[in-house]
Amino acid sequence: MQSIKVHSGSVWALATNDHGLLLSGSIDRSIKMFNLTSTGIYEFDKELVYHEGFVYALAIGQTHFFSSSKDRKVY
Repeated sequence: MQSIKVHSGSVWALATNDHGLLLSGSIDRSIKMFNLTSTGIYEFDKELVYHEGFVYALAIGQTHFFSSSKDRKVY
């Protein structure tokens, strides 16, 4: 089992798609992006910080994703 620890707070949201992209949203107000490698392991790619509050929900599609937060904003 793979363990990825990149957030400084609890993770409240996860989203993935069929193209090997994984997103995690946290109370640390960040979204972390991971890509699935050819060996079946998710590798950290980048951190995205848009929100001023906890990230509670993520939705992901083919080319876009959406996030919502305690700051009452959707990106």
